[in-house]
Amino acid sequence: MSNSGDSAHELEQLRRALDSSDQQLRDANRQLERITARYADLYDSAPIGYCTLSPTGMLLEVNLAGARLLGGDRDRLLAEPLTDRIAASDRPLLRAHLARCSTTTEPVSTELSLAVAYQAPRALEIVSTPQRGQVEGFRTVLTDLTDQKRTEETQRTSVRMREDFLAIVSHDLRNPLNNILMATEVLLRRLPAQERRSVGRRQLEGIKSASRRMTKLLADLLDLSSMDAGHLSLEPRRHDVGALIESALELIAPMAAEKLLNVVHVAAAHPLIVFADRERTIQVLLNLLTNAVRFTPERGTITIEAHSHPDGIVTMVRDTGTGIAPHQLPGLFRPYWQADKTVKIGTGLGLSIAKGIVECQGGRMWAESVRDGGSAFYFTVPSSTGPVETVVAKPLVPVDVSSRTRKRVMLVDDEEGPRETIAMLLEGEGYEVVTAENGRVAMESLRGVGPSPTLILLDLVMPEMDGLQFLDWRKVDPVISRIPVVVVSGRSDAAKLTKSYELTSWLEKPVSLSELLERLEHPSLQPNSSV
Repeated sequence: MSNSGDSAHELEQLRRALDSSDQQLRDANRQLERITARYADLYDSAPIGYCTLSPTGMLLEVNLAGARLLGGDRDRLLAEPLTDRIAASDRPLLRAHLARCSTTTEPVSTELSLAVAYQAPRALEIVSTPQRGQVEGFRTVLTDLTDQKRTEETQRTSVRMREDFLAIVSHDLRNPLNNILMATEVLLRRLPAQERRSVGRRQLEGIKSASRRMTKLLADLLDLSSMDAGHLSLEPRRHDVGALIESALELIAPMAAEKLLNVVHVAAAHPLIVFADRERTIQVLLNLLTNAVRFTPERGTITIEAHSHPDGIVTMVRDTGTGIAPHQLPGLFRPYWQADKTVKIGTGLGLSIAKGIVECQGGRMWAESVRDGGSAFYFTVPSSTGPVETVVAKPLVPVDVSSRTRKRVMLVDDEEGPRETIAMLLEGEGYEVVTAENGRVAMESLRGVGPSPTLILLDLVMPEMDGLQFLDWRKVDPVISRIPVVVVSGRSDAAKLTKSYELTSWLEKPVSLSELLERLEHPSLQPNSSV
C-alpha cells in the first residue's frame, strides 16, 4: 500500500509542476504578446517611415508613416515593388542601392526622387541595413528630405543673391569713387604751386581722403561677406614670417614716424616658415599694427615678434597704448565693435576681418590687455617645411617722362566723364591716348589703318560689347592678342574673370594715378591687395 501511496503523491506533484509550468508558459505568451503589440504599435506609429525590402525591391512590410510617405494604402503597397514609386530617372539608383545591399553588411544610403501620382515630387533618402534569417531582406529607413532640400536651396539662392548684390554694389560704388579720385587729382595738379596751402587745396585733399576711407570700408564689407559665405580667396604658399613682418612694417612706417613711435621687430634666431596667403597675412599684420599705432601715445613702443608654437607659428603685436578693460575682451572681435563708444575710430570691422582671415588659414587669434596697460594681440599660422616660395615684388622704377611719350594707350570705358578725366591725366603725364566707349568701337579702331596701341586699359561692364567679350575677340586675333591689357574695373570678381586671358592683368577701382602709371610701365604686375 505504501508504494501505491508514494506513486500517487509523485503523480500529484508532477501534475502540479506541469500546471505551474503551463501557467508560466501562458504568462510568458501573454507577456510576449503585450511586448509584440507594444513594438508593433511603436513601429506603426513611429514618425519616421520604416519598411523591409526584398533583394528585388519588393515591399515586404511598411509602417504607417512609410505608407503615407510612399502615397498608398499599406495593404496595396505590400504587393508592389518600391521601383513603382520612384521617378524613372532615379530607378537605376535604386537598383544600384539594392545591389550594394546584397554585397555588404553595412548600412547603404541613397537619395532618390519620389514620384507619386497627383503629388508634387519629393526628395527621399533610403538607408538600408541587410538582415539575414528566415526572411532575407533589407531593413530600410525612409526619410522625407523635401523640406531640408528646399531650405538648402533657399540658402544657396540667398547666398547667390547676396553675392550678386554685393558685386553690383561694389561696381556701382567703386566707379563713382574712382571718378571722384581722378577728378580730384586733375584739380590738384592744375592748382598753381603758390596755392599749395590754399583753402581750395585743403578741400580737395579732404575729398580725396574721404574717398579713400569709403574705398577701405567697401573693401572691408566685401571681405566680411566673403568670409560669411565661405568664399574668401586664399592662395597659401611657403613664406618666411620675418619677411612678411618686414613688408608690413615698411607700409606702417610713415604713420608710426608721425607719432615718434619706437617700433621694434624682435627677429627670430632662424627662419620661421609659414604656409599662408602672403597678401592676406600682411593684411592681418597691417590691421594689428595700425591699431597699435592709433592707440599708442606719442613716443610709445610697439613690439612685434614671431616664434614657434604648438599650433604652428605665433606672431605677437604688443603696444604701450591705452589698453582694453578685461570685461571688454570677449566682444573685441565682433563686427562693428568699439571699446569706447564715445570715440569713433575706424569702422569696427578690422579685427573681425583679421580674425576671419586667420581662421580661414587654419589659425586662431586672441588678445591680452588691461586698461592703461597696453595690449597684446596674437595669431597663429600653420608652419611648413621646405624652401620659401619666391614672390616677385613690385619694382620701384623711377618714372621717365621721355619714355612715356613714345607710348600710345587705348582707353576703353563707356562712361564719358571718367574716360575724359583719365585721358587728360595720362596726356599730362606724356602718353598719347585714344579712347573708345565700348568693346565694339575699340575693336573697329584696332582693325583700322592707324598705329596700334602699346597697351589697352579696359573696363568690363559696357554696352554692345563688354570687356570680357572684347577679350574673347582679342584672343583669336594674332596681332591684337600680343597687346597687353590692364582691366580697370569695380567688379569684385574681376581677378577671377580675367585670370585665364594671356597678357592680361587687373586693377581694382578706385585706382590712384600712381598705381595707374606704375601699371602702364609694368603691365604684367598684379595689385597688392593688402595695401
